[in-house]
Amino acid sequence: MIKSIGFKNFRNFKHFPLMPLDDVTILVGKNNAGKSTITKALRLILNKDGGLLSFLDNPNSNFNFNVHEVNIGSFDRALCNQASDDFIQFFFEISDYYVEFDVVKVKNGHGARISRIKVVNGRRYFGFEINILYESIQGKFIIDPDGDLNCQKKDIKEIAQRIKRSESLSDLSLSESSGNSTIEIHTVLNTGGNLFPTLDWKHIWSFLFSFDEKSDMDSSSEPHGDFDYLPKATHSDFDRFPEAMQTDYADAIRIFSKLAWEFMDNLKEELQGLPIYFKGAHAATQSIALKQEDRNDYAAMIVSDFYNSESRILPRQDGNRSSKLPENSPCEPSSLGRKFVEKWMKEFEVGEKFEITDAAGEIFWLKIFTKKDDTPENYTYLADKGVGAIQVMLLLLKIGAILNKLYPTDKVVVEEHEAGIHLRHLKGRRLIDTKYFGRYYHALLIVEEPEQNLHPCFQSKLFDLFTELVQLGIQIIVETHSEYMVQRSQVVAGDIVQGEPDGSTDDIPFSVFYIDNDLNKPCRRIPYDERGVFTEDFGEGFFDESSKHAIAIITRKKR
Repeated sequence: MIKSIGFKNFRNFKHFPLMPLDDVTILVGKNNAGKSTITKALRLILNKDGGLLSFLDNPNSNFNFNVHEVNIGSFDRALCNQASDDFIQFFFEISDYYVEFDVVKVKNGHGARISRIKVVNGRRYFGFEINILYESIQGKFIIDPDGDLNCQKKDIKEIAQRIKRSESLSDLSLSESSGNSTIEIHTVLNTGGNLFPTLDWKHIWSFLFSFDEKSDMDSSSEPHGDFDYLPKATHSDFDRFPEAMQTDYADAIRIFSKLAWEFMDNLKEELQGLPIYFKGAHAATQSIALKQEDRNDYAAMIVSDFYNSESRILPRQDGNRSSKLPENSPCEPSSLGRKFVEKWMKEFEVGEKFEITDAAGEIFWLKIFTKKDDTPENYTYLADKGVGAIQVMLLLLKIGAILNKLYPTDKVVVEEHEAGIHLRHLKGRRLIDTKYFGRYYHALLIVEEPEQNLHPCFQSKLFDLFTELVQLGIQIIVETHSEYMVQRSQVVAGDIVQGEPDGSTDDIPFSVFYIDNDLNKPCRRIPYDERGVFTEDFGEGFFDESSKHAIAIITRKKR
């Protein structure tokens, strides 16, 4: 789960502070306030090709600002116009890790790369930082980043062993401790300015944190290799210890290095295990034949994506490759994605069920059945529906494809976790039952203005759709201008708190943030009280807009 996001010098924000993210996070604000900047930052970070994950595999990889639908393109366009620095910094929390990294422009080029990364594990009060410069590489182990584990440098070996053994913060108190400063262990590798392109993580780790020349530590325990052409690291902290303690110091470094290497692997697993999906606010097209080859046809992309996701789960019929199964099929009658789509089709009054057919996997037709039987007179093509129905159907198909990809064969998920669980029935435990899912979240979905062309009552239903989707393992971030969706969140928040005798606002698993391009306070959380009512105003132009018009109309009637 992505717990928070923040950045510096990115787009129109010189400094956007760490903003917490919930199971469902709703972003509201005026046009050009910066809502999309937040979601674009997340999509750049979690991008599998050219994001942070690429850097953790290869420190020489370029950072990609040209991600599909992010539409930034280059470092120069991403850098804030008011920035006084020549780097962009992203920071976020995922699982137990706080991650911070800087992106700089490549010298004599148009690309960008990550120049510094800091990773801290909040459960162990330990982290590391590596700064990859053109002239040198600097490494740092950070002990007690929050200042709660006070200790002397003479305790360094004991500290290392206790951090290695620790499983929670309470394990890290030392019986003998003094001093109040954080311990930082620095090393520097001089690269001569020309060797950076040849380095990989094994090079960096071996030469920054190797003390073979001053200790009898087992060199096989460290990442190693034949790197004689690189200069040795300068260990700025090593000689500060008495000679008798230098072996203990080197042993501690070995433990820290192993932990940091492990943290990198765990962080990679977290990033790989959380795919990010985006549903943009695209205008609906009313074409009956949807051509997969047309990359500008957003509807065609979504329909073909759902069709392909279900084709991997359900068997094809002979002859016509239809997504509709025969009545006597021995297989599960539908995928989890289809169950979810058809449930919400009824809620939004789009139809009872649907069928996708194709011609050679290139052209698709989507039929909507308005009654339970699928006789020809009871269906219409999606293109013949209203624009609002098309918009919501595309959103549902996007979600359905994600569910099919996440849960392709597990019938337990279909049987035990069909959508429809009310949030208040889950009070006191996580929304995801780990007995079936194994971890809290399997994906992050960002939705941009889903209320487009929808009737107000259906706009409020969108909130219920997202809260049910959370229970299937998907974290949600929504950009919206819909006051109806936001008002519905107050009703559900009140149901959750008042649904139990000991209910509190801490049980509310969603949040609303007002985004503003104010340099001093760019984001503001709008809290709920025990009744589910917001305790702070949104400011002018949101909830008060309709009331202002209502007052004007009433005043005229009295004249």
